[in-house]
Amino acid sequence: MGVAKAVMRHLRWGLLLVIGLMIGMEIPAWAASRDHPQGVTTVVPTMLSLTASEPVSLGFPDTRQGTDSAVQEVTYAVRANNMAPGAFAGAVIAQVETLPDWLILEADVGNYTNQGTVGNAVLVETTAGFHPVGMAPTTLLDKAVGSGDQDAVLHGTLTITWKGTLTKDHSTAPLTYTPALTVTLKDGS
Repeated sequence: MGVAKAVMRHLRWGLLLVIGLMIGMEIPAWAASRDHPQGVTTVVPTMLSLTASEPVSLGFPDTRQGTDSAVQEVTYAVRANNMAPGAFAGAVIAQVETLPDWLILEADVGNYTNQGTVGNAVLVETTAGFHPVGMAPTTLLDKAVGSGDQDAVLHGTLTITWKGTLTKDHSTAPLTYTPALTVTLKDGS
């Protein structure tokens, strides 16, 4: 048994020596390296988007002159990443394609809420209260400078409350009138 133990001990030491040599032989192969510099291309698309949560639909309770419709608040999602630097007027405008002489369409801007990074640009109401929106562009919001280095970026929501007013008695009932209303986000360029 003593001889078998001695042989096993030598085999163990021999095996450890062979493993050690193999590892030692591999280390220089692992340590050798060659750099291969390469470029990484990233593409970020230009974005300019304003989408409404729902269409504007105004109902009147009466057909008499001076009657106001029910008001409707619409939320708009705003995304842009190429806004002109600094503050500028007319970042959001609205207009209708046609408007009959018996109707005044009005908009009142609520709050703009930044949903992106602190320091993004912000939108501010041009003038408080309801404003008539007609066939000529009506400025609703201006761009203000954000508090950080993301002045070209808008990522948030804004609300606009819409209402209509009859300018004369309306004898035709029921009447559905659907002019094309366009709300536009401009990048200031």
